[in-house]
Amino acid sequence: MRIWASILLIAASNARCCADAFALDPGVACTRAKRKKTVRISKPLGIIVEEVDANDPSKGVCVGSIVEGGNAASCGTDACIHDAIVAVNGADCVAKSFQEVMDLIVSCKTPEVELTLARMEGRVAVRWPNGVCVAAPVGEYLGNVASEARFCVPYSCRSGSCGSCEQIAVIDKKKEKKLRPC
Repeated sequence: MRIWASILLIAASNARCCADAFALDPGVACTRAKRKKTVRISKPLGIIVEEVDANDPSKGVCVGSIVEGGNAASCGTDACIHDAIVAVNGADCVAKSFQEVMDLIVSCKTPEVELTLARMEGRVAVRWPNGVCVAAPVGEYLGNVASEARFCVPYSCRSGSCGSCEQIAVIDKKKEKKLRPC
């Protein structure tokens, strides 16, 4: 049996995706964040930035995807898919548009970019062996979380009865637990 996922108990939102989590006024949404974390990632970052709400660019941006093998996945940062980007190199960007946030990232003169990320209440970070981390709602089906991270879990029956998917998860960096993600 191999260790396949590290579940870090870092809270975020009950909403399914970052667009739902930040559908409130940006100032209100970010004050609801349970935890903010500042990470430093070398360029190119290896993340795909998305608008939280394509119909309202003032809602800010979030981490839409993490590139497997990219710098965000390789350096072991706590950057997760669905985390809101609330500051770039110390500059507040809660209500900034996609283009304004990208301009802040691109204009950084150093080889590393400092991102302040917010994860809403009710989400936990699940890091997969490919380095991709997903801020998943508590209770989310782990097969879906693995799929979102583009991590292939071995399946046979898809119901958990055969045990081919059974893996050991490391919870909060210390406790191990056997899980069947299918």
